[in-house]
Order: sequence, then C-alpha cells, then structure tokens
Amino acid sequence: MILTINVAAGFTAITQKLKYIWLSVVNQCLQIIGIDMDHISVDYIGIGDIGVEFGWAINESVEFNLTAAFEPGFSFIEHATALSVQTIQFDLIAVVFVIALLSVNRFIESATQSS
Repeated sequence: MILTINVAAGFTAITQKLKYIWLSVVNQCLQIIGIDMDHISVDYIGIGDIGVEFGWAINESVEFNLTAAFEPGFSFIEHATALSVQTIQFDLIAVVFVIALLSVNRFIESATQSS
C-alpha cells in the first residue's frame, strides 16, 4: 500500500495532475516521523532523508543527532528485546516538500481564482 501511494504521488506530481496534489502532501506527511520505541521500529523514507533525531536511553541520557540516509522504503521491525535507546526522527526533506507542495497549491488556487 505504501509503495502504491508513493508511486501514485510521484506520478501525479510529475505529470502535474494538480487536483491530486493532496496525495503528494499525504505521502510526504507519512515520511516526516520515524520511531524506535520499546520493541518496535517504524520508518518510511521516499528516496532518502536528512533529518534530526532525538533519543533517550535507559540510563536517562539524552541524544541529539543529525542524520542522512539513502534507504528508500518502509520498514516495520519488531525487536525481540527492548531497545536501549528510544528515538524519534524527523525528516527535514519531507517537511520542506510539504511546505513546497502547500505553497504551490496555494499559488495555483489564487491564480485560478483571479483569472
């Protein structure tokens, strides 16, 4: 299903099917957050990501990392033991794409209304 959304969103963006721009926004929103909590890791990356990661460990230490990856796809991993560091990742590229898509959509709507 995720692959279908990604392909459809990419196709509609490339072919400029402007009435389906919402699909690209949803696709990018799904990519913004990734988590590694307790026994579960969930992440969805379109092509790659550049992001920030906040983590906290059992010994109460806190981590902040900048990340970059090229590993497209969706992953859901259930670990046998609890993870020692719990993290939340935010994909900055996805955030930029959401802002850009919403800006383009607003520009198109205002241009359509004025003509």
